[in-house]
Amino acid sequence: MVTPDCFTMNTPAPFLVKTDMAAADPLPSPGKSRSFLSGLEIAPEVLRTLPASFAQQHRIIPIELSLGMLTVAVASPASPRVVDDIRLLSGCDVLQRL
Repeated sequence: MVTPDCFTMNTPAPFLVKTDMAAADPLPSPGKSRSFLSGLEIAPEVLRTLPASFAQQHRIIPIELSLGMLTVAVASPASPRVVDDIRLLSGCDVLQRL
């Protein structure tokens, strides 16, 4: 089992995620689905697990950290190399969510 050192990184928060269900349409438009990120609250220490430049370059958002597993929202499936980089940067195993 990986023992993460994710919470002790001194990296500044890469970005703030603020979602608001009230601001979203009550139903998605035809052909569009509502993102699972709507209304999701992300802890600042989770956001600090990856450097902002890396997250922006690869279009990923760290959204949850639990039991040594870092869940990241991705725009498209990340390459194995990017997943390895996330693992090395965060010290955590990685789970991708589209």
